[in-house]
Amino acid sequence: AGALRPPLRCRALGTELCFGLILDCSGARREEERGDGPLREKRCASKTGRTAATKEAGMALTVKRFHELSLDEYHEMLKLRCAVFVVEQQSPYQEVDDADKEALHLWLRDGDGALAAYARVLPAGVTHETPSIGRVIAVQRGTGAGRRIMEEAIRVAQSELGADVITIEAQVQARGFYEKLGFKQTSDEFDDGGIPHIEMRLTR
Repeated sequence: AGALRPPLRCRALGTELCFGLILDCSGARREEERGDGPLREKRCASKTGRTAATKEAGMALTVKRFHELSLDEYHEMLKLRCAVFVVEQQSPYQEVDDADKEALHLWLRDGDGALAAYARVLPAGVTHETPSIGRVIAVQRGTGAGRRIMEEAIRVAQSELGADVITIEAQVQARGFYEKLGFKQTSDEFDDGGIPHIEMRLTR
């Protein structure tokens, strides 16, 4: 409360979320995430460094490892992350860390090419004993982008990292969101950067 808000009205879905995930091109689309035009075929692949049309209305998913990112892409991600996790939430912590170098970076762009959502997927042993997902952000509320980026992150972790268990450190206020995705609370509340968090895990 009382935090400075960046121009983009961003929505943080957790400071550090950890999951095990799989990138396959199947999976049901939610009605609320569909556009008015014809359904586009998903052009997904298990390889990183690809952009895939993941839903109607031009919403496109990109998955890249750190060394595949352009300077402009990485700058755009960091600008969004700092605006939300440092400025908006008034949490002065080390937002840019070495875990970025080990991560798979995922983001969605809308039909106009604007960044709609972001998350990173980390291998086991980087921040947790299991593969993890963190820095989850949806730029606009009510678009389905938050759920979409989480579903894609889960698929990526499972397919690329072989994750059977997903661990997340979720903000307490977002617990219900993650429970709908199948996550279960596995810890008491704890403070992270002045914000109450809980550990949650998803097991497949």
